[in-house]
Amino acid sequence: MKEYKDGRLFEAYTRGRTMIRYADDFVILTKTRRDDELLYGELEPILARRVLELSKDKTQISDVVSGFDFLGFNLRLAKRFGRKYLVTHEFDDSEEFAYLRTDAMFSMASPSKKSFTKVKETIKNLFIQYSGRSPTQLVIKTNRVIRGWAVSKRAWECLEHFKALDSYLYILQTRFIKRRHPNKNMGWRVKKYFALRRDASKGYFYKWTFTDPATGIPMVRFFWFWLKKRAGKIIDYVPVKLNQVKNNPDSRQYFRDRAAMLFSRGYADLTKKADVYLASNKTGLVLSVRVPLAKAWGSQFTA
Repeated sequence: MKEYKDGRLFEAYTRGRTMIRYADDFVILTKTRRDDELLYGELEPILARRVLELSKDKTQISDVVSGFDFLGFNLRLAKRFGRKYLVTHEFDDSEEFAYLRTDAMFSMASPSKKSFTKVKETIKNLFIQYSGRSPTQLVIKTNRVIRGWAVSKRAWECLEHFKALDSYLYILQTRFIKRRHPNKNMGWRVKKYFALRRDASKGYFYKWTFTDPATGIPMVRFFWFWLKKRAGKIIDYVPVKLNQVKNNPDSRQYFRDRAAMLFSRGYADLTKKADVYLASNKTGLVLSVRVPLAKAWGSQFTA
């Protein structure tokens, strides 16, 4: 980070450092731990002139193998699958990398523990808030939370997180219907609140889908938004033409052709009716995103 003469800041690649910033959060990647420790003395005067200071609780120095949290994700170098017993890195006495085998590792991004815990608490609070009430608003508001969190995380290593959240969601659902109907047996509750067979036209893509009995609206699952990877194939995002609008009747054929093209490449989304209509069998969703982490050490700062 450097300053213009008029006081404005600009980010520059200097002395083997790379800075990634979003609002007041930023990460600086360096080659050595010693260089990271020198950053404190360089950043404090710049921030002090703007009546800012580094947050001691959120500022840390970490190597890229241990990883660091940034914008709701945990970024790290992880071992490639099938190389469980291979030694990939070692540290010397000064805590610098003495050995780092990057060809046996890959850049992995997964939801951070803080983000995972926060979405669980948000969903739990919704079930507490609507306990004893009609499940209509519960389903609608919970679906918003699930869609927002799952869509932002689904392109990364998130399968285990989605499975854990779906299991937790099922526990909350069974507790909800038990408190709502304490004098009914479990068989009656399941028959009333769960769709026991698939019906894509109604949005029931899997069995045991929790639904609102009054409206039939299903509560989506995290797993439905997971993008499967198959044979290492990468599906790039296909831009929409500038003169095409999804809600415009004249553009319907364009979006049908686009959906058919994406499906032919191996991409499908079971949360969309168009892709379910195109799907003639169980086809995996394909999207692989990798972010290169070129430097060995990283410092995370929050002003």
